[in-house]
Amino acid sequence: MITDARINLARVGMADKGPEPTTREAAIVLREIKRQIEEMLKVAQGIELMKDPFPKPKNLMEFRDLLWAAHVQNNQLINADTLASQGNLITQSKIVAKAKNATAADKAIFAIKFADITTRIRTVHRELNERGVELRVERIKFANKVLAESKDTKERFFAAYAVGIDGELLKQGFKEFAGQLTRPSLNTPGYAEAVTSDVERGQKAAGDLVKKSQLLFAGMHWWRRGRYGRGPELSGLLKSKAAQTDLAAQIPLIMPKESPIPIDPAKNPQNQVPDFDRRHHYTWAWQTRQFSMAGTGSNSSSQSSTTTDVATSSVPIRMTPDFWAGNRFL
Repeated sequence: MITDARINLARVGMADKGPEPTTREAAIVLREIKRQIEEMLKVAQGIELMKDPFPKPKNLMEFRDLLWAAHVQNNQLINADTLASQGNLITQSKIVAKAKNATAADKAIFAIKFADITTRIRTVHRELNERGVELRVERIKFANKVLAESKDTKERFFAAYAVGIDGELLKQGFKEFAGQLTRPSLNTPGYAEAVTSDVERGQKAAGDLVKKSQLLFAGMHWWRRGRYGRGPELSGLLKSKAAQTDLAAQIPLIMPKESPIPIDPAKNPQNQVPDFDRRHHYTWAWQTRQFSMAGTGSNSSSQSSTTTDVATSSVPIRMTPDFWAGNRFL
């Protein structure tokens, strides 16, 4: 819990806002940081895309699943890199330098070279990214075959999306990292040129399906963020306060690693998926401001004329501070 609290501050750019750790806390946090990093590395290296022989998906859905798993591990390795950076800062801190009476076990923890761990993380991360590049190249070839042979609208939609998304990523990537890739298959003479040719052929075959598929899947992506994403406040319903003023803080969310399977709250109210059937209902329920209710009443004078009196009363509603700052909504 202590480590998670420290890391959550680091992820939103507030690592320096927390109290200075004690020597004992530093040892606890460093030990947990190393454990989490090792676990992340083990999981990342264990996914199918990181194994040999290289995967050969049989359909576009298998390509999608492999790339999704890689996407999840890409984010985990970014988190691991952040953990290692925090570990390095703690080992270099004055608290550790002055820890004269630390136990032998704690001294061993303080001696961890997090710079070396960072190098390991980035090596694994690089391999994951390069294998992802190779898989996208294979997906374009597969998509071109679908576009040339299939009449199925759904399959052609997936193929057009693959050609559009992968094509732009690959053309930009080969241009930016030319000569820097380490996988032999990506450095074959003429490889990048062949990929560009495949992309152009696929985009021509897909026609306007490229744009339509991108709009559809972009909408699905943002819907998924809104339905399953969690922020750090109000049981996951709100983003951080920093999102009101920092554009970068508006984007990150905690997303499920595996695709959720919806569970009808009417059938299983104690275990519904997603947790909130209507997010805005739950968000609006947590209000703390005051508002006034106005009512009308009539009094008859001796001349039988009617006047209207407005009565007001304050009614408390529970609400989070800065509730109406729209940037904080998921």
